[in-house]
Amino acid sequence: MQISSGMRVNNASDNAAYWSIATTMRSETKALSAVEDSIGLARAIVDVTYSGLDNVRESLVRIRNLVITARTLPAATANNFENLSPNPVNSDSKFAQTQLAKVDSEINQLLASMYSTIKSSSFGGVNLLWNKENGRGIDDFTHDFVVDYNSGRVETLKIDQYALTLFNEDYQNHQSGPTFLETGILDSSDVVYLEGTSASHGLNLFNAAYGIGIVYFQEQHPLTSPAQPNILLQLEKSIVRHGAEREATYANFLDVFEEKINKIQDGLAYLGSTQSSLTRYAELVTSRGETYEKGVGRLVDADMDASSTRLKALQAQQQLASQSLQIANNNASTILQLFR
Repeated sequence: MQISSGMRVNNASDNAAYWSIATTMRSETKALSAVEDSIGLARAIVDVTYSGLDNVRESLVRIRNLVITARTLPAATANNFENLSPNPVNSDSKFAQTQLAKVDSEINQLLASMYSTIKSSSFGGVNLLWNKENGRGIDDFTHDFVVDYNSGRVETLKIDQYALTLFNEDYQNHQSGPTFLETGILDSSDVVYLEGTSASHGLNLFNAAYGIGIVYFQEQHPLTSPAQPNILLQLEKSIVRHGAEREATYANFLDVFEEKINKIQDGLAYLGSTQSSLTRYAELVTSRGETYEKGVGRLVDADMDASSTRLKALQAQQQLASQSLQIANNNASTILQLFR
């Protein structure tokens, strides 16, 4: 029986204690297999998020460098604008003739690329960089992944979306109604002080924090299609309108980008730490699963060498008995003479 099944404890009647232990450990092993799947999903989501976030960081560094370049170009004057009234989405035909406008156009392209990267950094329907328009704040979203299971106790690893969200589509989206104060790293929540004045300038990369609540690169606008942030156009217009000190104001403007880059780098460090944790959990779960399988094998698996030896010995005995009986049958008369 052991030779055919490969097991010395095949059911509870063979050894109730060993069978019970083995059954429990097999259940644990199956649970660990499910945990491995959960860890694999978490690692895939984190890897996609890390790649997208690093791509955004590179684009933001290029934008910062372009702002540095713009700072060295000839300043705009009142003659370089159709009007000096603030408008977060309008283009300006006069400003379009300046060297600054060419830099602004390149920045718009980088921002559009960042927007696309943020939207596409998704795996299994989970996007840690983008909070969709859904009437819920960023704090309402948590992502818990099962990373361990032991004797009925489930251990999870929580990924903090608030530390990673770049773009909260609900942020001051007046068209949807409610206004959420929770902002992503790249949402329009930054104030640039116009040096030499008491005024300030709002930096809007993806969400316009006033007016009709336009979301750049996503929505159409009556005056500009598609809506573009034109951050240099807006900054230069504010400087001219308020008579601000250009050099010092640009320094404040660059400080905002440095802060955003630092926050993104913090997010990458957080993801890197999470990746390391997931790797350790994966190794731990795999190792424990292999140990469980070996332990179960020691309890219930048959010793095939010993069982094979016993089987061969039994077969030899049966063969000898059969041969003896055959000899006796063939020489029955000779054996009878021995009793005369």
